Amino acid sequence: MKTVILLLFFLLSNSKALFTVEMSPNYLAELHENVTMECRFPPGDGKAVLSVFWERLSPPPRVEVYKMVDGRKDVDSQDPQFRGRVQLQDDELTKGRALLQISDVKINDSGTYQCLVEMGAGDYKQTTLTVQASYRNITATALQGCSLSPTPLLLQCQAAGFPKARVQWTDTSSSVLPASRTNTSHTMTQDGLYIVTAQVKVNGSCGEIYNCSYITKHSVTSAFIHLSAPSFPKISTLSVILMLGGALLGMALCVSLGLIFKKRGFGRLQGRKQIYVRRRAFFEHRR
Repeated sequence: MKTVILLLFFLLSNSKALFTVEMSPNYLAELHENVTMECRFPPGDGKAVLSVFWERLSPPPRVEVYKMVDGRKDVDSQDPQFRGRVQLQDDELTKGRALLQISDVKINDSGTYQCLVEMGAGDYKQTTLTVQASYRNITATALQGCSLSPTPLLLQCQAAGFPKARVQWTDTSSSVLPASRTNTSHTMTQDGLYIVTAQVKVNGSCGEIYNCSYITKHSVTSAFIHLSAPSFPKISTLSVILMLGGALLGMALCVSLGLIFKKRGFGRLQGRKQIYVRRRAFFEHRR
């Protein structure tokens, strides 16, 4: 009898050891996008009832993300932060995959998550979810106009993202500018994003290119500042043609008027000359 009990204990212990859960240790998601975290387990023969528990362990407090007990979804104790944003893909459970999808991820969704699967035996694994907001839209400007000769200029870059980025400046030759010439400040938005403003003092001239790079653990985003002379308004080809046509028409009109006035003046002179000749002939005849 003692031997039978030991054998049963060994078989039960061995079956539990064979039921293991596997999971990727890290997941990276972009703000406002969707992320799917996968918990893999032996699918079994379909006879045992399945329970799946997803929790976020940190940052504290520990909260429930999703719970399925004996094959039934239970949302009564689900944390309000995740309500309406998480779902478990039921059709994948029979394949041994507990896929948890979080939609429209927030910055505060970041943390350590635990997946516990029970199907006769049970096991769990933990993973870390990191939500980032890339510094995509960088506003890069030169705060003063450049000239052909080197002059002191102040350049500025500004962008919003998460986590807080450090900003590195490089010049036309890709040389990193010293930190003593830079100044970086930041503020936070209501969404938890950092607005990072970086400035650098350079001795630059028109034609040079400077680069600002926003660097975090998972991404690097850059923008260029091309020092160029102030641009003048562009004139279209049609405008040029109209302007030239107007100028030529004006010149032709002036020439025509000049010829008309000249002709009239010459006619008047000829008339006066004829009158003078007639008068002179009349007086000579009377003599």
